[in-house]
Amino acid sequence: MDGLVLPDRRNTPKMDAVKAAYAPLKITLTDTEAVIENRNLFTDLSAYDLVFASSVNGKPVRRAALRADCAPGKAVHIAFPFPLPETGLACMTVTAIQRAAKPGIPAGYEAAFGQRWHNHAEARLTVAAPELVEMDCNIGVKGEGFEYIFGRGKGLVSIRYNGVQLLDDTVRPNFWRAPTNNDEGCAEPFAFAFWKTAGLYARCDNLTAETKGEFVTVRASYTLPDGQTLPIDFAIDDAGRCDITMTWQGERAEVPEFSLLFPLRRELTEVSYLGLGPRETTADRTAGGKMGAWGYNVRQDFAQNSPVYPQECGSRTDVYRAAVTGSGLNIGIGFAGDGMTFSALPYTPHELENARHLYELPRDDNKTVVRCAAFQRGVGGDNSWGAKPHADACFAVEKGTSFRFTIQK
Repeated sequence: MDGLVLPDRRNTPKMDAVKAAYAPLKITLTDTEAVIENRNLFTDLSAYDLVFASSVNGKPVRRAALRADCAPGKAVHIAFPFPLPETGLACMTVTAIQRAAKPGIPAGYEAAFGQRWHNHAEARLTVAAPELVEMDCNIGVKGEGFEYIFGRGKGLVSIRYNGVQLLDDTVRPNFWRAPTNNDEGCAEPFAFAFWKTAGLYARCDNLTAETKGEFVTVRASYTLPDGQTLPIDFAIDDAGRCDITMTWQGERAEVPEFSLLFPLRRELTEVSYLGLGPRETTADRTAGGKMGAWGYNVRQDFAQNSPVYPQECGSRTDVYRAAVTGSGLNIGIGFAGDGMTFSALPYTPHELENARHLYELPRDDNKTVVRCAAFQRGVGGDNSWGAKPHADACFAVEKGTSFRFTIQK
């Protein structure tokens, strides 16, 4: 019910990490070479074809298959047959492919892989600032094909691209992820309980706007229930691109998540992204994820991969770009960040936590909930009766901690 396999014997995304842990080869890449450690006890590296493949923004560029000799228990260094590209999200992937069939292993099976990637910044055109409209209750920013509306006392309440309203509800800061069985085993919901209400009841106490250079910047200043503050800046240019910066102003604290939550209209269910995939990854379970261009349907992904006991699921880590679109709409919304954690689910963290069985969840076609996060606390798994996530999967905010990402047409 809460393990590697679902009751109908389907593998969960956790199994991708299991495969990586059990891989007979360890492939580590630098910028110029692959280091391949042969973990087999009796099998030579000649049993595998080594496929080098480069890509830019998930699209293949070059590919070459090599063979190498390496005795069991030894390691070999192999120079790249071609350089890593120097544009966009450039990635080099090396896979070890089984050459001949063996009992239980077909020929062509991918035994192991390793990757190296760099995100090269793209030039941004300079444009004029969009139009700023300040009213008693709202602040509006608009240009050709877009409109953002901020409500005083609320924050960002409307995003319209090409005349289509994309939001289902108000955008708000979020510090919470639905507890997992592992979390409950080590009492983390009790330890972090404040952070659920911190986002759920954060109050937008002040809203200001100014035009400076090519941007209109709207600042929404939030106050949390304990009095700590979180300003969020929305810098919008005339192309409709909105750079969002969240800056923590409170005391140092470990938090389950540091994100902004976007309740989108229910038609927006198709996700395409550049990041680790094709299935769920977490801060402490990235080994089975492969950098590339992936896509999924929000409702189908949840139905196929969610635990029977509702809890946090569906996140993607190291995401650089994502787009959410839907049938019947002529527009979607794009998200871009520097290796952020991205989540698109039919439910909020509160709704997931509130249900003890899948049938207790609300209908899955009410909305799509996107969360863009600087980080999300790991889910652990050494055991489920007291072990916490390892230190490198636990994160904290302190005064000055900021998270920056972009939304656009």
